[in-house]
Amino acid sequence: TATASYFISCGATINMNINVTFNGSSREIISGATYSIIAESSGKALDADAWGTANGTPIQQWTYGAGSNQQWLLTETDSGFYTIAPSYATTLVLDVPGWSSADGAAPTLWTNAQQNNQQWQFIRQNDYYTIVNRNSGKCLDVKGYSTEDGATIQQYSCNGQANQRWKMTKLQD
Repeated sequence: TATASYFISCGATINMNINVTFNGSSREIISGATYSIIAESSGKALDADAWGTANGTPIQQWTYGAGSNQQWLLTETDSGFYTIAPSYATTLVLDVPGWSSADGAAPTLWTNAQQNNQQWQFIRQNDYYTIVNRNSGKCLDVKGYSTEDGATIQQYSCNGQANQRWKMTKLQD
């Protein structure tokens, strides 16, 4: 929100509050690039538990260590949506199990089937992004605002809080 004052030649002053909302474009994200994804609330990385390669591998937050389980390949599908795959196992993607639209559903890794529950939109908010699931419309969220290693990552109704904002850092090719 910005405030502006304008003086009109007849002597009146008009004060206006101007709200500018980013239109949700993900175009600043580069398809085919690898990123670290760090929670604003904790400073911890989105992390595939123990470099898992099985369907159902949990996603958590963990202190950033630059491992391939904390490096995410983003690939555009269409209309500004992306799959999110760990760099060590790019046939697996972040997936909301069972097409759930419930608050608290915990994304896992699953074989990429190009389904809507595996696609995410990155909506810029200043230096951070909210990450929104295409199927549910819910945001990627650090459960309970936790700052602990191993905390659950879930989808939750978007609320603009820091546990739903993520710093995207493109890594070297």
